[in-house]
Amino acid sequence: MAKWKTGLPIRSLAYNFAALQHGYLTSDSQRPMFMPIRADDPSITGDMLLYRRIPPYDGSVGWADETPTFSSKNFADKIHELSFNIAAETTPERVLAGNEGFGIIQVTVEAIRAACINQLTGNCDIVICRDDENSADGHVLVCGEIRPNMRKRIQKASRWVDGQWPSRELQPERPKAPD
Repeated sequence: MAKWKTGLPIRSLAYNFAALQHGYLTSDSQRPMFMPIRADDPSITGDMLLYRRIPPYDGSVGWADETPTFSSKNFADKIHELSFNIAAETTPERVLAGNEGFGIIQVTVEAIRAACINQLTGNCDIVICRDDENSADGHVLVCGEIRPNMRKRIQKASRWVDGQWPSRELQPERPKAPD
């Protein structure tokens, strides 16, 4: 199995495709060309609220009675870069622009960092930094592999932004990855 320079395995064909699209792999060797080096931003900390868009797709959101619940799968990403926006630097309307039917959750930076503490080492396994390529509206990335137990803890710490539930009528299928 191919491995990143850090020794972590490249896990799946979908992951390889995403890595290839972002320039992390060469098409001929399937070895990493480079890994973006992200530094933790010490100014993104504490009770700072972050917004994350939640799609209205089946599997991302479920409806119990009249209340939506979001899945912990919303905190997974194939290239290990979750996208958030700093609430103080944007508005829910700007976060949702162009994403009809989506909802927004909020969670604190402190809750994300606490959820991503490695139980064996006691270290935080993620880096939170501003997105250099898209800094508009306080766009930040949570980088690192967020394992299923961490996703559940982030899910439990997250709440819907008032008035920003996803559309119940709009439940399209999640778009399929290319073959």
